[in-house]
Amino acid sequence: MRTPERPNSKLAKLRITPSRASLQALTDKVRTLGKQARGAMPEQLIDTLTPVLRGWANYPRHSICGETFAKLDTYVWQRGYRWAKRRHSDKTGRWITDRYFPHRKGEPWRWTDPATGQQLLRVQEAVTPQRYLKVKGEANPFDPAGEAYCQRRDRELARRASSAFRATLLRHQHGLCPGCRQVIQVEEEVELHHWDGNPQNNQLGNLVLLHPTCHRQEHYAPEPTPAASRPSRGVGQA
Repeated sequence: MRTPERPNSKLAKLRITPSRASLQALTDKVRTLGKQARGAMPEQLIDTLTPVLRGWANYPRHSICGETFAKLDTYVWQRGYRWAKRRHSDKTGRWITDRYFPHRKGEPWRWTDPATGQQLLRVQEAVTPQRYLKVKGEANPFDPAGEAYCQRRDRELARRASSAFRATLLRHQHGLCPGCRQVIQVEEEVELHHWDGNPQNNQLGNLVLLHPTCHRQEHYAPEPTPAASRPSRGVGQA
């Protein structure tokens, strides 16, 4: 099928954005949770809303979502201010903002629990938009010609899906498990290993991520042993 053209004869581009219906369902849920928490403490409401916002935002982060995330943060701020105004109906707007939205000049307003300092998640900052990593149509992980490409893609996927700390370790070990020299897949479980055996020494050079089996071998079979073959993608050394 031929890609439709624009009036200027240039090929059109497919732009995927979060669904309006999905965003409306989320805002309705946020409003409902806010009403249900009228008598709750700020910390309780923050603990309730944070996983809801993060869970929803993780799904459309591969699409064009920056504008949608900005609208969501604005709406959540409005609901938070409304919740605080209802809680302190005899207070002025400045008093409410100083108490629940402390900020420095030039910084965004964050809904903050005045007792603990805990802040509500801002989707724009917590969830980074990421473009989907496409797959080349001719790439085959079992073909030696495409093996290197598949390994690079697996490493990038694992790094993107990891926390900042785990991504740093994966980058230092080039996405490989030092025990079996296999690429760490995005869905694979890994364990943190301390080279010197001291769990209190958390310097970057002393830490490494290992597969659970490789981790046990490091502790119970310290002598070098041949790495067992694993029937997974990315076979071979980098």
